[in-house]
Amino acid sequence: MTSGPGSIAYMISNADSYVTRQLVVAALVGAVVVYIAMRYWSIVIEKLGDMGISVMTRILGIILLAIALQMIIGTILTLI
Repeated sequence: MTSGPGSIAYMISNADSYVTRQLVVAALVGAVVVYIAMRYWSIVIEKLGDMGISVMTRILGIILLAIALQMIIGTILTLI
C-alpha cells in the first residue's frame, strides 16, 4: 500500500477544488510514477548508497511536514 491516511484525507479535503478529470489524471500519473519507482528501486538503491538513502528520507520527511503544516494552517484559518 503506497498511500496512507494522510494522503487520502488530503484528497478528500481538497476534492471540491478540482475537476473530476484533474483528479483522475493526477491519480493515473501518481500510479505510473509509483510503478516506475518500485520497478527500478533496486537500481536506485545501488546508485544512492546508504548516505543517499538517508538524505532522501530526510528530504521526503521535510516535504511531508510542509504538506501537513499547510493542511493544519488552512484548517485553522478556515475555523477562525
